[in-house]
Amino acid sequence: MEYKIEELLEFVKSNINLFDEKYEMFLTKPEDLIGKKVISIWSGFSTSGGGQVMVVESIYHFKEHLNLRLMPCEESSLPSMHRESHNGWSCRYEERCSAFIFYTPETRKIIDKL
Repeated sequence: MEYKIEELLEFVKSNINLFDEKYEMFLTKPEDLIGKKVISIWSGFSTSGGGQVMVVESIYHFKEHLNLRLMPCEESSLPSMHRESHNGWSCRYEERCSAFIFYTPETRKIIDKL
């Protein structure tokens, strides 16, 4: 089956929530993520505030998977005492597009509306 790119993009944008942001994350190399602020779209990382803001602290291998280590940061919705003592989260690099997008104040507003 052959697809027309314009129709495919129209379909994707109307059926995949946050497609542009997820695609931007898909294009990013692991080493370029270190130090970047991201906001969760994965329920395992979220709080009732609509997404947790984190910093990608490091990348590491566990078994055959490349993983990302994420730590809460000052924009996190965690209370400061929990933020300071938190051990962070891990996410497989291959799951990044369904786990988080780059953080900006504008994306936080988008997440809060979801």
